[in-house]
Amino acid sequence: MNRRLFAYLALLAALACTGASVAQTPGIESPGMSAEANVQFLTYDFSTVDNWPCFSPDGKNILFSRSVDGGLTYSLYLVPVSGGKPHKLTEESLPVSATRAAWSAASDIIAFTGQSRDGKRSLWVINGDGGNPHQVEAASLSDKVVDPAWYPDGKQVAVTDAGQDVLQRVDVQQGSGAALTSRERVLAATPSVSPDGKLVAFAGRPYVANSKDQPKTALWLIDEKNGTHPMGTAEISGRAPAWSPDGQWLAFESNRSGTPELSAVYLIKRDGSHLKQITEYELNASRPVWSPDGQSLTVSGRFIKGHIRTGIVLLKLQAAGKN
Repeated sequence: MNRRLFAYLALLAALACTGASVAQTPGIESPGMSAEANVQFLTYDFSTVDNWPCFSPDGKNILFSRSVDGGLTYSLYLVPVSGGKPHKLTEESLPVSATRAAWSAASDIIAFTGQSRDGKRSLWVINGDGGNPHQVEAASLSDKVVDPAWYPDGKQVAVTDAGQDVLQRVDVQQGSGAALTSRERVLAATPSVSPDGKLVAFAGRPYVANSKDQPKTALWLIDEKNGTHPMGTAEISGRAPAWSPDGQWLAFESNRSGTPELSAVYLIKRDGSHLKQITEYELNASRPVWSPDGQSLTVSGRFIKGHIRTGIVLLKLQAAGKN
């Protein structure tokens, strides 16, 4: 076992269970941990809806989308990882509802989905200090663009073009775009670009025309050698994959428990091995994103323990005494 794998398994083992155990899933290694022992709610307000978190490049803050009107419109907010009162990224009023943000460490630019009042969704960018918000226009894109994910150069993003059921690679400076996937091969969504830029993980479902029995959504990869293909040797049911900073692991959400309205977060190695569940379904965690140091994840979640808590959640993977 190499040192990197040992370190990650040590981190997982450190999430010791102090309450209820994680539900067992056939074929999955039991991590022996519970959501209750490892969850910190950074936001918790019954008057707001908080979703789609991501870390700032320095790892000190979490950027997320907050709605104060029941989910009709969203603005970008920041909350310190150490805890504290959330505040708006910018006091400037944006002409769109801002969701699904991704923050580039290379360019200090935030890409996000901007939804207009007529329901059109487009690619927007804004500086890390809240300045210069504007739409990125590309002739190849439809008006249903979501889920931007940065390439490591900080100049290009992969996006879901839901209007065409494909992923596209877009240059945010040039305003040019090109398809990464083919609808006739796979219906694709929620891309995540590996730290070296050579792989794109995404949630995919093979295209089947005129069939009531549609395949389940599973993890897929785009790579330079083998093109577009399912990840691993067996179907890995899941959505919203996210690469670890070292490119060795993916975090993703799945409702494989059989309860469609609840999701848990799993980790898996890039070769499809070592699948591990790290949150309970009771947390209903979604959209995991790694911290820059690989020691934590952030998700949006809900946990029921006497009363309902909802908000932006920090999942700490730091092992005590880890070198």
